This record gives sequence, structure tokens and C-alpha cells, in this order.
Amino acid sequence: MRILTSNMAASRRPVVTIFSRISGIQALMQRRYPDIPTKVVDAGGKAGKTYRLEKKLSDEELNELAEAEILLTDSPIIGDMLYAFPSLKWMQSTWAGVDSIFGNLDRAKPLPSYKLTRFAGTFGVHMREYVIGHIIAWERTFDELREDQAKKQWHGLLRANYRLLSSLSIGILGVGDIGKHVAEACKVFGMTVWGLVRQDLPKEKRSPHVDHYRQIDGLCELLQNCDYVCNVLPSTSLSRGLLNGNMLENCKQKKSVFINIGRGDVISEQTLMGALRKEWISGAVLDVFPTEPLAEDSELWDMKQVKITPHISAISFPEEVADIFSENYEKYVKGEELNYVVDWEQGY
Repeated sequence: MRILTSNMAASRRPVVTIFSRISGIQALMQRRYPDIPTKVVDAGGKAGKTYRLEKKLSDEELNELAEAEILLTDSPIIGDMLYAFPSLKWMQSTWAGVDSIFGNLDRAKPLPSYKLTRFAGTFGVHMREYVIGHIIAWERTFDELREDQAKKQWHGLLRANYRLLSSLSIGILGVGDIGKHVAEACKVFGMTVWGLVRQDLPKEKRSPHVDHYRQIDGLCELLQNCDYVCNVLPSTSLSRGLLNGNMLENCKQKKSVFINIGRGDVISEQTLMGALRKEWISGAVLDVFPTEPLAEDSELWDMKQVKITPHISAISFPEEVADIFSENYEKYVKGEELNYVVDWEQGY
């Protein structure tokens, strides 16, 4: 392993060990931030079907990781190695979600002593485009129009039956950084926006793009009033299974469309399929699932009213990772509080 630096001054700064499957991240870091010394431990190159570690690490690579003070890494490949870093002071994840890390915590052991920060501050732009794109595609029946074209069929009267977004409402489950971006985009199109939060927010912390705020005890009311329901919640003890049971029955009057860009465990696969079959909801746009990849024998694949994407509503662009990390790195060097710190007790 070699340390990549541009000058001697950089070498006196804390070395960053990069252990990531994001293509070209180390070279990009060196070009953009040459004063940050980096050391690379090979994580196996670009991910295939999943982002998990697919190679066996050598003793030398394990030793390099064990000696790291600062680690820039991907949550899925580091999850089962949480206790392998005796020298680590700070771990920066390239992912917004950290459930793959917390899923590997051994509650019989003390919590890790190093700081964990997640990648945030950029995914909101990615995800709002995903949400708006799917809402427009749903309302304007883009899939059906493509089928008509393939069959050379002209259904002008049939396909002219659409709704304007300004006449629709959306409920956003989780109005943090990402949820606020989604709310802003929806409000541009004139939608009525409902937002679900854990606790009451003072006026100065509320988004001007959210018309109605509700806490967990107001979830039923939110579902009853929204044409679209978009989950942005992370996986926590409060959010897991939140929509299980008969909760989505509250959507049956509106026949809502469920969009999930948060975490798949907010609802079980069986509960979701039941809500679709009972027509409590009219459809679902799913980017995340309780287990990924989605099993080939899952019935969701064959449900016409379901749109499936492989967890790509927001990906970590190398440039954005480098920028977010470099800002935190300077804070670390100065002894300042880092951005996007994850609470080991809370799980987010």
C-alpha cells in the first residue's frame, strides 16, 4: 500500500484510508484535494449485483485497515467488520443509509468508540427527481403509451384521461434533508404536501413547502388525505414495520400510490401485496426492499401496478463524496464537530 500525497505538508496531516467500491474515488480525491493524504485498500472494484464485499482480504489489507485513523468506506462492505479497527477515530460512510452497519452491531459488546458520519446533503436533489419523474409518468400513463406504440395502437381518448399534479396531494414520511427536497419539488408543481415527523417542530425548523405537518399519531389522517405516499424514513426501531398490518387501509378512499425511497423494512412484502390486492392502494413505486436484491420468485415482479427499480433513486457520485468528505476532514483536523454524525445509540 502506498500513501498518495502531492507534497510533504500533506503527509503531516492525518492519512485517510479509502476502502470503497466507488470507481475512481481515490484518484478523484487526489486531483481535487491534493493536500489530503490518502491510502487505498482495494475493495474489489465496481460492485456487481450487490454492493457487498466480494473478495477475501489479505492479511496485509486487514492490517492496513486495523491501523487506519480515518476510514472512507461504503456501509455495505464494512458492516461485519465494525470491531476490526482498534486505531480508528472516524469512519465516513459514502452511503446515506447506515442500517447495514447497525445490523451488524453486537449488543453484547460496547458500542464502537470511533465517530461514524454518513453521506448526506446531496441525495435530496437525486431523490426529488426520482419521485417527480415517477409521479408524472404515472399520471400521464407513460408505460401504457409505450405499450400502445409497440402495438401501433392509437388510444387518444383513453390516454387523455390524466390529472394535473396541482390537483393532487402527497404525504412524505420523514421530512428531514431529503424529505424537504421532495416537498420543495412537489410544491413547484402545486401539490398539497403533508409531512410526517417524529416530534413537533418549531416554526423556524418547518419547511415552507409542507402544508400540513403530522406526528406519528397523525399518520392515519395523513394517509387518508394523500394521493401519493412517499416513504423517506431511515431504518430505525420506530420506522420498522410502521406501515404493517391494516395501516394502508387508510389509503383506500384515495387509492393512493405508494413510493418507497427510504428503507424497505417500513412495510413487509406480504403486507404491501395484500394492500395492492385489496385495492387499498392503486400502485407502488419501489426502490428499496426488506431484502435486497429482491428475490426472483417475489410476486411483486409480476404485479402490473408495481414499478421496481434496483435501489438507484440516489447514488453516491464520486465528486459529491469527495466534496462532503473534504469539508468534514477539515473539521476533523481543526477539532470541530463533524457534519452528519450518526448516534450509535439511536441508529441514525
